[in-house]
Amino acid sequence: MKDRTRWLCLAVLAAIAAAYLLSRGVIVFDHSAQRAGEGFRWKGELYIPASAADYTEGKTIAKTTDNWKLNIVEEDESHTFMVMRSVLDQWLCVRKDYEMPDGGTVTAVYIDGKKIDDAELAAAAQYMLENFTPERDYAAETIRHDTETQQMRDISYCFEGCPVGIDKNLDHIGRIEGQWVLARRAGESNGLRTYKLCAVPEEYTDILEKYCR
Repeated sequence: MKDRTRWLCLAVLAAIAAAYLLSRGVIVFDHSAQRAGEGFRWKGELYIPASAADYTEGKTIAKTTDNWKLNIVEEDESHTFMVMRSVLDQWLCVRKDYEMPDGGTVTAVYIDGKKIDDAELAAAAQYMLENFTPERDYAAETIRHDTETQQMRDISYCFEGCPVGIDKNLDHIGRIEGQWVLARRAGESNGLRTYKLCAVPEEYTDILEKYCR
């Protein structure tokens, strides 16, 4: 009886361990994907390389026949986007029949790589994008280091329900010398990075305070 109980406990522990490894993508049974150029084919769909500023790479759910991992994008339940990864390289890929929007209605925002689904924040981002008017220049070694006079965050935009963040302008949001601004990369001068600053209307500062501390 004791031996039977011991074996039963071991079997339960093994099942739990296997379930955990499966949930984390350590054990993968699907090796049906095939490399296709710089992308891959999987479940009848062709995936091609894509470019995005922000997304979260998740667990492995499949592999190619030559052992590249196919990892999910956690913000994308539809698997329209996938990350193809080897030991040394990785590419974000998108299903070829999906046209990535790089403009239109802002439906979500990434702040420092974290996706925020807040309609008020999305509306603020929409306004700032549509009304960006440079008011002054700013120069710094990097705008991403918090100092006494600057507290800035990376920002990217999800357009038209797209789950990944697009940032074709290299934007940053936060405070410089106490003023809320949207900063857009302009170039370099004398070893410093230069930015164009546009003040954020006061009506949007409360929602920015909530997410950009």
